[in-house]
Amino acid sequence: KFPPVAAKVLTWLIIALMSLNGLLTVAVMQRYNTRKERPEPANVLEEFIDETYDDAFVEHRWQNMVSAEGEGEVEEEPGEAEDAEGAEEELSQ
Repeated sequence: KFPPVAAKVLTWLIIALMSLNGLLTVAVMQRYNTRKERPEPANVLEEFIDETYDDAFVEHRWQNMVSAEGEGEVEEEPGEAEDAEGAEEELSQ
């Protein structure tokens, strides 16, 4: 059992860290999306994000991310369409 004061301090510390984590994630995603149009960083924060969270890191970390600009279109790997058609044929039999 935690003492009440220590528990409140720990709770607010966790809230602060999770909030910072969320803000950093939003900043990294924003920079990832604008990096294609404007590759040069405009300020120190963008420079830090470019050095620490490059495209390879973002694409590895969020592998299932789909850009909203594609309006829901998902690129298929070669052979996926044939696999899906084969699975549909097996289900219909």
